[in-house]
Amino acid sequence: MTEDYGKSELEKAVGWHPHCETARLLLENFHHFGALRGVERLEPTFLINGKIYEYNLPYLKKQEILFNAGQKANHVLQINGDVYGHSLLILLLSNPNLEITVYVEEEKPTIECKNINYLNYWFKNRIHLYKGKFFENLEDWSEVAFDLIHLHGEFEDESLFYSQFIACRSLTPKDTNIIFNGVEKIREWMNDWIKNGHLEFLNMEDNVMLMRSLG
Repeated sequence: MTEDYGKSELEKAVGWHPHCETARLLLENFHHFGALRGVERLEPTFLINGKIYEYNLPYLKKQEILFNAGQKANHVLQINGDVYGHSLLILLLSNPNLEITVYVEEEKPTIECKNINYLNYWFKNRIHLYKGKFFENLEDWSEVAFDLIHLHGEFEDESLFYSQFIACRSLTPKDTNIIFNGVEKIREWMNDWIKNGHLEFLNMEDNVMLMRSLG
C-alpha cells in the first residue's frame, strides 16, 4: 500500500459497487480522512484496522450500517467515540441535516478536539461536544429528541457500557435505533434483552450491531 492511505482500495469498492452511496461519498471526501490522521496512537475504528492509518475495505459493511442509520435520523447522541472522529465523518456524510451530540467522559477523553473542530469547520458546526460525567447530567438531556444512539463501547469495561445503554434508553422514545460498537462485551445481556422484548435485532457486521429499542 502506498501513501494514498488506502484510497485505491476505496476506488476499487466504488468500481465494484457503483450504487454504494457509502463508498462513493467516502471516496469523494477522502481528503477529510487524510486530514484526521494526525493522532499519535492507533486504534481500530469504522475506517481503519488499528495497525496502520489506511482505509480498510473489509469494514465497508459496518460503515454502511452506521451510514444508513444516519440517513434516517435527525439528531444522534454518541457516547465517546474513536480518537480520530471517523464515526462522526461517516454520520456527517450520511445526512446533510443531521445534528450530532457527542458526550465524552471528562476523565477519559476519547476524541481529539482538534478533529472535531476540523469537522465542524467543514460541516457547518453540526457536532455539539460535551465533556463531563454523563450519568450525573441526564436531566440536562430530557427535553432533547434523539432518534439514533451510537454507543462506542469498544474500549469501555462491560459494566460501564451496560450503564451507558440503560441511561440512553431513558432518554429515547420507543422505536429508537441504537448502534452498539463493541458487541462482544455485552452479547450475553443483550441476548436477554432481545428475549424479553426490550430490543429488536436489525443488523450486525463484525463488532457493530444495529438494534431497535422496543420500550
